[in-house]
Amino acid sequence: MTKHIIYLLLLLLCSSTLMVAQNNAIFNGGSKDGYDKGCYTQASNLNTTLSQGGNGDGHSKDCYTQTTNLNMTMSAGGSGDGHSKDCYTQTSNLNMTMSAGGSGDGHSKDCYTQTSNLNMTMSAGGSGDGHSKDCYTQASNLNTIFSGGVGGDGQLNGCANEPLGCFLAINLGNDTTFCDGQTLTLNAGVFPGGATYEWQDSSSAQTFLVDTTGIYYVFVTDTAGCTGIDSIVITVNPMPTVDLGNDTAFCAGNNIILNAGNTGATYLWQNTATPPFQNQTLTVNTTGIYFVTASFGTCSDTDSITVTVNPIVTTNLPDSIICQGDSALIFGVYQTVAGTYRDTVLASTGCDSILVQQLIVNPTYNQNLGTVSICNGDSALILGNYETVAGVYSDTLTSINGCDSIVTQTLNVNPSHLFNLGNDTAFCAGSSITLDAGAGAGSYQWMNGIGFPYNQQTYTVNATGTYYVVATLGACTTSDTINVTVNPIVTTNLTNETVCQGDSALIFGTYQTIAGTYYDTLTASTNCDSILVKQLIVNPAYNQNLGTVSICAGDSALIFGNYETIAGVYYDSTTTVNGCDSITEQTLAVLTNTSVSLGNDTAICQGQSVVLNAGAGGSTYQWMGGIGFPYNQQTFTVNTTGSYYVEVTTGTCYATDTINVTINPNQSTNLVDSIVCQGDSALIFGTYQSIAGIYYDTLTTYLSCDSILVQQLIVNPTYNQNLGTVSICAGDSVLIFGNYQTIPGTYIDTLQSINGCDSIISQT
Repeated sequence: MTKHIIYLLLLLLCSSTLMVAQNNAIFNGGSKDGYDKGCYTQASNLNTTLSQGGNGDGHSKDCYTQTTNLNMTMSAGGSGDGHSKDCYTQTSNLNMTMSAGGSGDGHSKDCYTQTSNLNMTMSAGGSGDGHSKDCYTQASNLNTIFSGGVGGDGQLNGCANEPLGCFLAINLGNDTTFCDGQTLTLNAGVFPGGATYEWQDSSSAQTFLVDTTGIYYVFVTDTAGCTGIDSIVITVNPMPTVDLGNDTAFCAGNNIILNAGNTGATYLWQNTATPPFQNQTLTVNTTGIYFVTASFGTCSDTDSITVTVNPIVTTNLPDSIICQGDSALIFGVYQTVAGTYRDTVLASTGCDSILVQQLIVNPTYNQNLGTVSICNGDSALILGNYETVAGVYSDTLTSINGCDSIVTQTLNVNPSHLFNLGNDTAFCAGSSITLDAGAGAGSYQWMNGIGFPYNQQTYTVNATGTYYVVATLGACTTSDTINVTVNPIVTTNLTNETVCQGDSALIFGTYQTIAGTYYDTLTASTNCDSILVKQLIVNPAYNQNLGTVSICAGDSALIFGNYETIAGVYYDSTTTVNGCDSITEQTLAVLTNTSVSLGNDTAICQGQSVVLNAGAGGSTYQWMGGIGFPYNQQTFTVNTTGSYYVEVTTGTCYATDTINVTINPNQSTNLVDSIVCQGDSALIFGTYQSIAGIYYDTLTTYLSCDSILVQQLIVNPTYNQNLGTVSICAGDSVLIFGNYQTIPGTYIDTLQSINGCDSIISQT
């Protein structure tokens, strides 16, 4: 579409009478990287037609052809890097020869020379990127005028010696895209002597402000009658709004589908550019923070949500331990067989909670703990006592499991090598110390090293560290450790000293004025050298112009500590950030302004709505960054919770305001379950209930919206339990309901169940 508009306008320009002159050849230059876009057309009665095209980087593609009865033919070719390869050759009887050579970057090196009696001289030079620097000048009575271009990107700068029509080079820039709410100012350029401008909407300013999608173009005519046109395609992408909802939680095994909205946008979940993270929705079944960016072109919005997946909790209760022949009450049942037992209840999260308890049945037994070997000088804990003498030790006691056990253990004592590396020590850098592990060991190993010097009786140290050695004698090893500190020659960087130019600072006893680093050597508390380093910084004094600050009428700007509202130039004599003298100047410009007020934040109940009014007087309105109705109206209707804002524009100034609207929900509250035993009742919402189920009551919340109360009644049963039969031998006893029984029969006990209801237990 853009190209069609430009071609139509160029056709209108080329057909104008301003482009035709008697005995005049008019050349037109082009744009787009030094290419010649159009042909040079001469329409006088000489019937001379000159054509020129362009290709590559300033290369000449077509020949200049003269078709009149002068029989003059000019040819030119170009290849390489904008160089002219062939000479212009004139083959008629006029004996006209034109030559041209080229080198460099599209520059014309030689002039076109015509030596016939027509007295025609053409000259051309070049610089830059294939641009023509000089105009072609023809001094003969043919009055032929050639024009070239200067500077820029191969654009025509003006015609030389050509009083009639020509083209102006207009450049509105490349087609561009930006986000809704932004603007772009198009500039048709300034021309010597002035010019008139006509945009697509018939406006006549040099510039045009763009804030919507469309094709924009301008037609320019300067005071010499030269004309030009250019167009540009502007695309304004909408600004998406992403809302993933409130943080949520659910039980393991379920999932939730997150929806980024903004159908037709591009999506990026978790910064992962692979499926399914490019879809509008994302299915989540694990705990985490999930976020997404939705984009329309370069316009984007991001939101995140925290998802908590509550697990099915498994709780391992402490092990229950008994001796062989006893029993333990586990989840309401007396158990005698070792193993793992489970019970399922409801957790506080509303998810399953599995209780696990292990029953350990320990036997009664005799145990030989085997042999313990120690080195001479060590001791071993044998049956509760630290022993140093070799031999066999025994004890009759209760086992570690609380059951009877006779324990025996043998102690062996091996010889060892004893030594001492001495106390921890310190010395200054540059010295060393020799550590000695003592003579008589079978082998030595310092610092876990291998070979010399790590396998010697002595070891030399010259660096800070913890040093240790292991000495081996037979089957025994002994070790010792020593901490060695090598105190360094300390270099201390003191705080920088800063002065203004012309002042001085006392550094290490001397007043210094030149910026630089200064040193002093002392003795540290470790009796080693300590070098002090201090830097002197000399800051200059200077003046500063802060430029111009623009505000809208009714606003203020903080200038030199005061909020100013009147346009003008303000001065302040202050101290610079470096503490030196400084005179600061700043200009305040005040622009026309408007104002807007949406009122105080408000709240309504679910199902209601509120109309926001930005007030009359604005030239344009824009709600929530939206486009078109209803986002461009004075009023805006709201029926969902959110923060709503409007921008009202008057002239070049604008004002904004924001209001928070809260939609209070009709709440539903789950009260704590009411639990009774079978046959009892509970007071629920003013009535005594005895049947298990869910009951409801409707109230009004403190926000004046509906509030539904929900309470569940759980009726737990009472039940009997037979623990079965326990068999013993005559003369033995068994623990039944807290008492040791020896007489056969059925025993009964009344307890309370885990739900707090009666439970009758019997055992034979």
